[in-house]
Amino acid sequence: MKLLETKRTTPYPTIQCLLREIALAFDTKSYLSDSVARKLGDQCKKLEIHIHEYESLKEASVIEPIRMVFDDEIAARITIFLRLITTRYFEWIEEHPLDGISVLQANNLFKRTRFFECLIAGTFFRAEKEGVLCLPYGTNLLLNDSNASNDVINELDNKDAKDTFRNWLSGKYQPSFKYVENLDKQASDSELNVAEWKKIKWGLISSRFINYFDPDYSNKTITSQHSEAFKVAHSKNAMQFIQVKQIIVGIFSEFKLKGMAEKNNEDKQKLEQLLSLLSIQIKAVDPQFSIDYTYHQFKARHLVLAGKLEDANKEYKAAFESSLYRAHSKAQIQLVIREALLVAAKQKRPDKVFILRLKSAAILLKFDNLPAKIDEEGKNRPPVLYNNEVEEYRQKFDAMFPDRLAYPSVTYPKYNQTVGLLIETEELDETELLKKNKIKIGSEYGVQRVTTPLIDAASKNNIGLALKLVEAGSSVNVTSEVGDSPLLLALDQLDFEDPFSSMDDRLFELFSNKQHSEITLNTVTERKMRFPLYAAVDTGKPSIVKKVISLNSGINIDLRGGLDYISSLYQAMGIIGKIKNPKALLQSLSEPNEETIHRLKPMFAGMPNMSNNDIIEAFNGNNLDTPEKKHIYDALQLTLESRQNRKPTLSAARHVARILINAGACSNLKHKIKGKEYSPLMLAAEFDELKLFKSMIEKGGNWKKTYVLPEDSLYPVKAINCLHIAKEFKAKNVIEYIENNLI
Repeated sequence: MKLLETKRTTPYPTIQCLLREIALAFDTKSYLSDSVARKLGDQCKKLEIHIHEYESLKEASVIEPIRMVFDDEIAARITIFLRLITTRYFEWIEEHPLDGISVLQANNLFKRTRFFECLIAGTFFRAEKEGVLCLPYGTNLLLNDSNASNDVINELDNKDAKDTFRNWLSGKYQPSFKYVENLDKQASDSELNVAEWKKIKWGLISSRFINYFDPDYSNKTITSQHSEAFKVAHSKNAMQFIQVKQIIVGIFSEFKLKGMAEKNNEDKQKLEQLLSLLSIQIKAVDPQFSIDYTYHQFKARHLVLAGKLEDANKEYKAAFESSLYRAHSKAQIQLVIREALLVAAKQKRPDKVFILRLKSAAILLKFDNLPAKIDEEGKNRPPVLYNNEVEEYRQKFDAMFPDRLAYPSVTYPKYNQTVGLLIETEELDETELLKKNKIKIGSEYGVQRVTTPLIDAASKNNIGLALKLVEAGSSVNVTSEVGDSPLLLALDQLDFEDPFSSMDDRLFELFSNKQHSEITLNTVTERKMRFPLYAAVDTGKPSIVKKVISLNSGINIDLRGGLDYISSLYQAMGIIGKIKNPKALLQSLSEPNEETIHRLKPMFAGMPNMSNNDIIEAFNGNNLDTPEKKHIYDALQLTLESRQNRKPTLSAARHVARILINAGACSNLKHKIKGKEYSPLMLAAEFDELKLFKSMIEKGGNWKKTYVLPEDSLYPVKAINCLHIAKEFKAKNVIEYIENNLI
């Protein structure tokens, strides 16, 4: 395998090198454009790869060629295969660190245990409810079945094609992806149909793939014997670093003993002495064993306590880089990433480049999740940080490293708080407000924001003051520093789900009679990621949605927002679903998954630190032992009550969706929700909303467009389209329409 022959500096090969090996095994690499092939090669020369670069290369180098030559279903299965390989590989590295083991020793271990062969083959042949993950349609490894192979040879027209196939069968050489693609053209007289030829072709490519990794076709998988072999190898090698380990234990004990205690100069000197000893011992070790990450990790923590944050940031970089593909446990790279994020954010100018590297790695290694937001204006890559995340890290630094726990005389820099609850102070005199263009709101001891008197009046539903400000010339085309506008805040007063909204439409009537700019209508707020059209949908009122759309022809009808980063049409369809099946919503809220919790984080930014488990308990009402959890639970119950009592009629909700469809909203936009990539059209199919479904189809909706199921789904089909969804949810009307009119 090229994977183990290529020069590298870490015991475990990088995930991008493993991807390249998979592309070589499928021979899709020969199918790539020069630019994609070059990009894959260039990434394999690097230690780190950005999460979105990795996802893009997976698609371009393996999945898309398979989709083009075969179909969505096979491509979906290979997508799941690659997801599983990535997850299993990083889980393995986390449980089986190879720090202190050289690349040569690691290669010998991989070869002796046939680790990669077993990882690849075991995942490829994963048992499904019906068949095998990567062998759909009852496909067999064709080159391992001489009778089936001879049947195919008999279908071929000419001697060259037959000889080529026989050479594949003998193992003289392997079938190429490009040749297999056109194999049916060598059988002009064959009576086999397209589906039968596709099965043959995939049987050949699957044979090539497995023979590349596992020529004996042993169909092995990772077992406890592999685990034992890796742990024994690591343990035996660690014996030569006993002195290093003793010092590490000593430093760790010091940090643990003094962690939550005030420190003196003797504590500081003791740590410096221990770090000096550790440095001496590590320098005496052959560099090929690369055990210096612990030194950098401990020195970084020591420098933080000494108040030297710039130097600490450099040491965290060294610890991070030397831990990758070597030591991924909770006490190793995971701890480094958690602390490094806080220190990088606490710099005078946050080290955003390093923060992005850390976050990308955390997501790739499955320690963290992607934010819901999938694009960012002016950026080539989708974001890995949610809004306000850097500011939140600064506050978390203050909680983890308070001045009182630092070394003597150390005071950490203090910055203005920009995230958290905005605490109202005394209101300005109305006469003064009428004279001002900008005002500062909030407490000097907490979050403060610059806004305008009109925005502030709208946030408080102060209709009298708002009217005076408008008459005095205050513009509605202004936004606060977090994206609020007068129109958006007026619409928030009409949100049927918000138990604290007044349902007073006078502000909306006042502002909506004014000319609005594209910028005002298309600005998304920082925290809740709301914008006027999205807020208009949340009123459930067709007349308001229609009015907002009419305010400017430049309104972005497909703008995304909300904590799940969805379009207004998707939100409108979601409201229809909540009205038709309120129990499903209640169940999803009482059982929040990891993705849901992660997407709530912008809402909790700057608030007392809550673990994922705290949030789960707050949602389901269990163990409400803190004021924060009780507050969240009570707010959720009020929201559910408000939704039930003030929800729009089903006909009104449908009317809202029709207005958006007729205004050009795209029904094919994919939204990543709960492990799925759903579109508004798919929601219409699920809810059996035939009229809306037909309207979307007439406006360009593509019912054949698929998404790939999550890895843990037992559903037999993996590429899911609207018909699959309609059948799963027994949407009789949509099923009949598709089968009678679209197939």
